[in-house]
Amino acid sequence: MGQVKSRISTDMAHSVTAVEDILKYRFKNKKLLEEALTHSSCKDSASYERLEFVGDAVLDLAFTNFIFLSYPSLDPGQLTSLRIANTSTEKLARVALRCGLHNFLRHNAEELNDQVRVFSLAVHGEEDAAMYFGGLVKAPKFLADVVESLAAAVYVDCDFNLKAVWMVRIAYALLCHLISYLVAVGWLKGKLEGKVLKQRQKSVCCSFYLRCMVKLLIGKLLTLQKLASAESKK
Repeated sequence: MGQVKSRISTDMAHSVTAVEDILKYRFKNKKLLEEALTHSSCKDSASYERLEFVGDAVLDLAFTNFIFLSYPSLDPGQLTSLRIANTSTEKLARVALRCGLHNFLRHNAEELNDQVRVFSLAVHGEEDAAMYFGGLVKAPKFLADVVESLAAAVYVDCDFNLKAVWMVRIAYALLCHLISYLVAVGWLKGKLEGKVLKQRQKSVCCSFYLRCMVKLLIGKLLTLQKLASAESKK
């Protein structure tokens, strides 16, 4: 997984081309992709919220089709457990981070950058199981929203062809870390016991979060010092 970049591209044309390369899909209607990459903090443009609404259902249905065909021996309850675990916010956010999609999100909210940095630090230091059960730092929902929005953008762009959505890299990234049924059961059990688990992890989580924030603040202070030093030399 690449290092998180501190900048967010303001050149939408560059972002569109870059994300098309990531998805390995060329859009007929580039405006759909622009919308999928626009956060609601940008008041001058349509945000990804409507596409996110569609994408949530699109990914659910695409994954439902996949597991229905792949696991003929599972009953409806087991299939539901498997689908929920594989399309959770925790997993989709990690897909966005792994594919570098956060680098091309257009927004006017500096706190989103900080959330990505903290989450990235946490993901780099966690074990694989965190993708299934959740790490110490909660996954930023907007990262999962971007994945859903892009899935919807592809779906609409290809005339609502669900199969086309399943061919883009988002689906590939989901399948690279396919959660098995046994792990899905454990994931749901962990959710049911989440209150107890959160109580046990609360102090560790707070400590880890504070360490991440201290690193970010130190970095910003060093940047300000360099700028002040440069100004004084002029």
